[in-house]
Amino acid sequence: MAPEQHLGREYNGEKVDVFALGIILFLIYCNHPPFNAAIPKDPYYVALASKNYDYFWKKHSENKPNGEEFFPPEFRELF
Repeated sequence: MAPEQHLGREYNGEKVDVFALGIILFLIYCNHPPFNAAIPKDPYYVALASKNYDYFWKKHSENKPNGEEFFPPEFRELF
């Protein structure tokens, strides 16, 4: 669910759909979600929400083949 939905706030359907597409893209590429829940207690979500992209990609690359090269720049930008 999008953060707005978790918080019970109004939301824009198109933005929520794009958010969901990003999650699906990540799932297809990695076989696991980018975070457990879009809530302030999830460190991976917090990294994305606070634009701490280096931390997010570094942590997700730790157990991947080729490390940080697993996520090419084009994938990162699209996600």
